[in-house]
Amino acid sequence: MLVIMLSGCWNYKELNEYSIVTGIAIDKNNDEYKVSTLISNVPKGNSGSDNSSSNSEIVVYEGKGKSISQALKDIGLVSPKELYLNSFYILVISDDVAKDGIIDVLDFFLKYSSSRNNFNVIITKGCKAKDTLKIMTSITNFPSQSIADNLKTTTELQGAVKTTSFDDLIKILIEDGMEPTISTITIVGDQNEGFTRENLETSEPKAYVKLDNLAIFKGDKLIDFANHDESIGINIISNDVNEMYFSIDYKDGFVIVDTTSFKSKIKSNIKNDKPYINISNTSKEGEIYLNNNNTNKKSFFNCYILLELSEEETLKRMSNRLKDPNTGIIYHKEYSPPNPTDKKLNERLIALTEPNEEKIKDLISEGINAKEAEKIINNRALWHRFNMIFIIFLFYFIFFI
Repeated sequence: MLVIMLSGCWNYKELNEYSIVTGIAIDKNNDEYKVSTLISNVPKGNSGSDNSSSNSEIVVYEGKGKSISQALKDIGLVSPKELYLNSFYILVISDDVAKDGIIDVLDFFLKYSSSRNNFNVIITKGCKAKDTLKIMTSITNFPSQSIADNLKTTTELQGAVKTTSFDDLIKILIEDGMEPTISTITIVGDQNEGFTRENLETSEPKAYVKLDNLAIFKGDKLIDFANHDESIGINIISNDVNEMYFSIDYKDGFVIVDTTSFKSKIKSNIKNDKPYINISNTSKEGEIYLNNNNTNKKSFFNCYILLELSEEETLKRMSNRLKDPNTGIIYHKEYSPPNPTDKKLNERLIALTEPNEEKIKDLISEGINAKEAEKIINNRALWHRFNMIFIIFLFYFIFFI
């Protein structure tokens, strides 16, 4: 027993014996892969082969080979320590590689025993994958971490970008009838200036990396890039949008709608041998902003939103409702269902009384139309102006008379 307790790991190594890789970039030159690794644990004062500052805490090593494995071994001829691939954040694949197919790249990491598959994948757009790992950033310590953090944040706040993990990408490629879409990244500005440490010491960086729209694949090959609106549409259909904003033209200005907890439901059927797909979107909350250039004639009091529903849809939304007696929150079995994994919540929910169809129809018939709504809003705005004039007159009377 004592011998077992005293035994150690046969392949144990100290952390300082490894070169810790935080990002990997895959480029291609003719028939050869060019693999670049971003090393994070470089002591200050050690200069890297691809960094102009002698005080850089990162270094990018590059290797070439007919395969990813051979290119990584080629890096071993340059790196003084063994590469540690167990915790890198991001895999950047150039658009040139993606056009020829990414299956060989993914196959290597799928089979490589020393690599965890919890990293994200991104495609370059009009730049080398290696260069994205060399752009210095002041917000995070390593460019690879900056890309990964930006990808996560932008995915949560905007609808045109999404995070694609390695595992999710493999599942999509294996699944029949599904094609991958992956966010892209590009370099803005003078990338040579962005490689230097001076890029960190200015309030306006000379170069930075920027997330872009989706790359569209057929199988494992890149076939095109989506524009902004197409990227949002694709993410809505695939239910990859949590929060998004969009603008609506309104008279002399526009209205911005910022929605959160955005969900999509897709129903498909076939009628007369033709496929029909119905996409319904719901958002539990959001904010509305008005930008009106004609400030002399209009104000925010003149902006209103009129929601119009058919009788059938109104009855549908007022039926199948459930109420939580503890919080007062009302759920809908279809549009806003409760969390199915919360057993306590589902047990205490109370079904609300189904609405009387005739009463609902009477309420609908008594509703107002768009012109009547505008009349009400304009009257409220007129009343508000009258109040403001009265307050100004009262102020003048008190202090000057």
